[in-house]
Formats: sequence, C-alpha cells, structure tokens
Amino acid sequence: LELGNYIEQKNCSLVLEVINRYENNYFNTVRETSVFLEALDLDCVKMHLDTFHMNIEEASVCGAICRAGSLVRHVHFVDNTRAVPGMGCMALPDVVACLKAVGYEGFLGIEAIPGSDPEGEARSGARWACEAISLSKQAAFFFCWNVSVRHTPRNSFNHYSKDAIMFSLNGKTALITGSGRGIGLAIAEAMAHQGANIFLSD
Repeated sequence: LELGNYIEQKNCSLVLEVINRYENNYFNTVRETSVFLEALDLDCVKMHLDTFHMNIEEASVCGAICRAGSLVRHVHFVDNTRAVPGMGCMALPDVVACLKAVGYEGFLGIEAIPGSDPEGEARSGARWACEAISLSKQAAFFFCWNVSVRHTPRNSFNHYSKDAIMFSLNGKTALITGSGRGIGLAIAEAMAHQGANIFLSD
C-alpha cells in the first residue's frame, strides 16, 4: 500500500504479473491477483497478463480475461510453448477478442523464446499477430527474447529489438532494471533508438 501510494504521487503505474506456480508461489491466477488488487483499490496498480502463464494456470484463458476486466494494464502475447504467436496451439484470436471486449487498449508484448531463426520468427510472429487482431489499437508490439544471455550475444538482442519495436517512443521515459548488461541493456538501447529517455538500473 505504501509503495502504491508513492507511485500514485509520482503519476506512474505498477503492474503485477500473474505467473504460474512453477516459477512463483503467489499471484498465480487472475482470480487471486484480482482479489488482491480490488482490495488495494489503487488505480495506479494493475495487472500484467501473460498468455504462457495463463495457459498453465487458467481453466479458461478468455474467462480469466473477463474476470480481470479493467484491471488489465499490460499483456505478454505468446503461444503456449513461449514461442511467437502462430507457432503453437493457443487460440490467440479469441484472446484478442476477449481483450477488446473488456476494453483493453494497451500494448501486446511478445516475450518469446527464440528458435533457430530468431529474426525470422520475430517478423513472422508480428505479422501473424497483426493479422489476428486486424490491425486494431493493440497492433503495437515490442519484442523481448526470453533467453539466456550466456548463449546469445547481446548485439543479437539489440538487432532484433530495434527491428521489432514498431512505434515511436519520443517523449517517453523508461526505467529499465537489470539493464547493465545482456538482454536488459539491449532492450534499453533499442528503446533509446526509438526516442525514449532511458534510466538504467542494474
């Protein structure tokens, strides 16, 4: 509550990601997170959904989105295996329809694990997602490859990120944690390339 009040005073937002039980021991489901956020009752603290985690925890992904409703502030939009959209078996067009139904107008972040052709997959995933949502207001994406920096050079992250951020960040400010090296630094550089003012925190 104290942190939420501080964030509200600074005119910022905080999102709590709903993460599956194998990676976290709280906020595993939309229902659990919704109950907490409704009790907190702060407009600056909302929910971050991730279709990969939802596919593990929710009996109905679309039902969970409807339960979350206006609490949704950000969405990671990936297929069931953490691949880019269109490379798995999730009914992602239905997910988009549910997001529209609850009034979500934010970004869809594609946080995916790359295969043998990361750049090609990034472009394919973006094309597939744009077709799935018919270039609606949700057709603004950023990519965040969810991989080990030990196995992929940082300049590869930077290259893919710069190509994949499809919207201007001019006049925006971002504080990026874990940005002293690896993927965090690459994301920071990519966002700066699109015009954002960046604060690094490692």
